[in-house]
Amino acid sequence: MSAFHAGKIAITEAVQLLSEEPEKQHGIYPQKGLLQPGTDADLTFIDPDKKEVFPRESLQNKSKVTAKTDFRMASLCGRWSGGRL
Repeated sequence: MSAFHAGKIAITEAVQLLSEEPEKQHGIYPQKGLLQPGTDADLTFIDPDKKEVFPRESLQNKSKVTAKTDFRMASLCGRWSGGRL
């Protein structure tokens, strides 16, 4: 998102890089990472104007591995997952 905020890429490219590309790398695209009828729709809503610090302990993945630690990013406003908000 920093590239988008810096005007280096369009919002559509940012969305593709953050949703489609990781799923393609994990071999689960297009069932995940694509918003269309028949696919799994997990959505994350953010407020790009509100920033929060996300410590490593807050990561919700199995590996707990990230290139960044304690970094500032857009604030999470909500999540739609498994048909629930």
